[in-house]
Amino acid sequence: MTTKNAAETPRKLNMDEKRKLEKLLIDDIDRAISDFSAKRGNGRCTLTDKCLKTPPADVKTQFAKYLRAKQEKEDAESQIVALGFGIRCNYHKDNEPELRMGDSILPKSVRDFDEETRKRTSALTEMKRTYTLKLFAGGEEAQGLFEALGKELKAIIG
Repeated sequence: MTTKNAAETPRKLNMDEKRKLEKLLIDDIDRAISDFSAKRGNGRCTLTDKCLKTPPADVKTQFAKYLRAKQEKEDAESQIVALGFGIRCNYHKDNEPELRMGDSILPKSVRDFDEETRKRTSALTEMKRTYTLKLFAGGEEAQGLFEALGKELKAIIG
C-alpha cells in the first residue's frame, strides 16, 4: 500500500522549485498585462478617433454654438476697435475684460477734444506774435494791451 499511496500523492516542491514556478507565473501574468494594455490602448485610440469623427448630436450642437459665440466675440471686438476703444483683461480682477482706449483710432469725443486743444494752443501761440507786434508798434495801442490780452485769453481758455 505504500507504493499506491506514494503514486497518488504528489511530491512536495522544494523552495528552489517554488521560486522557479513563481517566476514563470509572474512572467505569464506580466505578458498578459502587456498584451491587454496594448490591445486596450489601440482600442482606445480607435474609439477616440471615432468619437471625434462622429460626435454625438448634443456635442455637435454645443460646438456650433461655441463657434458662433467666438465669431460674435471677434465681430464685437472689431466694432469696438473701430469706435476707438479696445479690450484688455484686468489681471487684478481675475482677468475680467474691461474697456481701454484704442491704439490707433481714438473715440470721436477724444479726437474732438484733441482738435479743440490744438486750435486753442495755436491761437494762444499766435497771440504771442500779435501782442509782441502791438507792443513794439507803440502808441495808443500799447496802453490797452493787457486789458485786451485778458479778454482774449478769457475767450480762448474759457
